[in-house]
Order: sequence, then C-alpha cells, then structure tokens
Amino acid sequence: MRDVVKVSSHQTAKIFVVVVVVMAIASVGFLMIVLDETPPGGDITTIEGGTYTQHPPITLRSNTEFANQAAEEGWKGNGTSSSPYLIENLWIRSDAECVDISDITVHFVVRNCFLSSTPELSADCAAISIYNSSNAYLESCVVHSNDDGMQFFLSRDCTVHNCTIEASCAGVNATESHDLRFENSEIRNCTYGAIIIGSVGVDLSHNRVCHNEWGVLAQFSDSCKLWNNTISENQEGVDVQILCTNWSIRYNTVLNNTGVGIRLGEQTGNISLVYNRLGWNEMSNAIDDGLDNKWDNGVNQGNYWCDYDGSGVYLVPGSAGSVDHYPLLLDESNATTVLAAWLQSLKADKQCHHTSTLCVISGLSLQRYI
Repeated sequence: MRDVVKVSSHQTAKIFVVVVVVMAIASVGFLMIVLDETPPGGDITTIEGGTYTQHPPITLRSNTEFANQAAEEGWKGNGTSSSPYLIENLWIRSDAECVDISDITVHFVVRNCFLSSTPELSADCAAISIYNSSNAYLESCVVHSNDDGMQFFLSRDCTVHNCTIEASCAGVNATESHDLRFENSEIRNCTYGAIIIGSVGVDLSHNRVCHNEWGVLAQFSDSCKLWNNTISENQEGVDVQILCTNWSIRYNTVLNNTGVGIRLGEQTGNISLVYNRLGWNEMSNAIDDGLDNKWDNGVNQGNYWCDYDGSGVYLVPGSAGSVDHYPLLLDESNATTVLAAWLQSLKADKQCHHTSTLCVISGLSLQRYI
C-alpha cells in the first residue's frame, strides 16, 4: 500500500520528521485499519480502553465440540455449574456471528470480549447467537452489530450481565425462550433495545436503555419482570403488546421518550405496575388499552407522574379505564428527593448496583442514582 521512496543522505533529517508524523497518524488510525480485517487470532490489541486477544469467530454445535475446543485453546473450566468453561478477553470481528452456539447444555462464560458483527442487513444474524441452548453467562462484553447484538432462540437459563450493546436491529432478542436475565447493562442506538417474543420468565433489571427507537418491545410473553431500569430518550419507552400477561413492572425510571413512556396494548392483562417514575414523555407518560392491569399495590403505593395534579387518583389514558389510586407527583422541585429516596430503598433491599449518572429533565440537572 505504501510507495517505496529512494532518498539521498542529505534528505535524512527531513524524511525522519515525515516518518514520525506518518507514524503518529497511523497510530491514531490503527483501530480503523484493524477493524476492516477479520482478526486472524493471537495478536493483542487495545479497543475502547480494553486489551483483547484477536480471535476468529467461534462456532460450537454440541457439548463434545465445546469440550474439544476448550481443550485445544486452553479455556479454563470443565463445563459444570461450579467450573464453567471460560472464554475471555477476546476480540472477534465477523461478517456473520462472532459467537454462534447451538445445542449446548454445558455451563460456559463469555467474559470481557469485544464483539463486532458486520453482516449484510438481510443476513439475519447476531454478534452472539444462542440457539436451543442453556447455561450461558455473558459478562462485561462490548457488542457492536449491524443486526442483532445478542439473540436467544429456544434457549433457557442464560444471563447477560454488565454488557454494552449497540445494534442496528435489536440490542437483545429473546424469542421463544425461558428464564433469561438481562441485568446491569447498557443498550443504546438500536431499533429495539430489548425485544421479547413468545417467551416466559424474562427478567430485565438494572439496565440503562437509551437512544433507541423502542426501548422495550414485547409480544406473546408471560410472567416477565421489568425492574429498576432507566428507559429514556427513546422514541417509544416500554411497549407491551398483544397477549402479554402476568408481568411485573416496578421501580423503573421512564423519562424523556418522544412517544409513550409505558404502553400496554390490547389483550395484555394482569400486569402490575408500581413505584415507577414516569415523566416528560412527549406523547403520554402511559397508555393502557389492556384488561385488568394494576397501576398501584392496592394498599398505599402507586407511581410517580409528572402530570399528576396533586389531588385524587390518576386516570391512566387508554381504553382500559385504569386508575392509579395512590399516585405521587414527580416534578422538577422534588425529582432529586424522589430519586434519592428511591436509591436508599433499593440499597436497603440490596437491589441497587449502579453508580450515579447525570440526568437532565426538562432543563433541570440532577444526580440520578440508577
């Protein structure tokens, strides 16, 4: 790629300066140059402050394949719950899946990896694909994808913890799966932050879901849990649609979305919503078109609303005619107090793991601990 230049001895000083400048420019552009090639494996590189070993994509189709590759590569563990296989500190770039797991039941951890998937938009793949598998634990990974970030299909008993995910389609996709946990992660700049379809027992807790078209979108899913998340600055916040039942939606901060904060669609039912903070969502803080959804605990606690007038009950917009019988006012004068009190309650319950982040609500700067 570079031209070979023949120089005389009296040009040495000038050429030395030029070489230094070129080397400086090359060092700045190193990440961009490297990202245009699939890592061959073995080399060490630094990306976004992390140090990784370059590695080709990983594809595993059985427990036997997993054991064989673990032995070849020296991965720690033996696949049991007490000693899972450990895949860590890798940088994998692919034009398809970076990590593709199918028909696996052994326990394994993917930790501190940088995964970049750049498929064609019609390829229908994900940076991490878990199919018909269980016992995966994905921790402290950075994921970039032109399609889905993480995709779970026909899988169960998997956890995503403390990951950062950006994707063109879904950040996390749980389809026809059971007992998945997504926690302490940041999901941003996606079409769907999290999409849950035909699944049971999906738990999203302590996540930051921001700058997506939809924060959370769900259909045909039962007994899911949405707790302690920040869902802000999306187009739609939480959109729970057809035949979603028996959900628990609590302790969430749903602010500054350009559409609806929390929307419960037709044929949703028996969803419990309490202790949420809903504010400054442009279209509406909430809409309920479902059946028998509960917006308070039936005793003395409801949700915080920025548009509550301070007296009586809060009528939730929508055809369901739902009522929060114990609403509380969330406004610029008490937002800091409300969120600080919420933090203390979570600490008391040992549910809060996040450090403070700066939140701007309607021009007001405050410390939000989420």
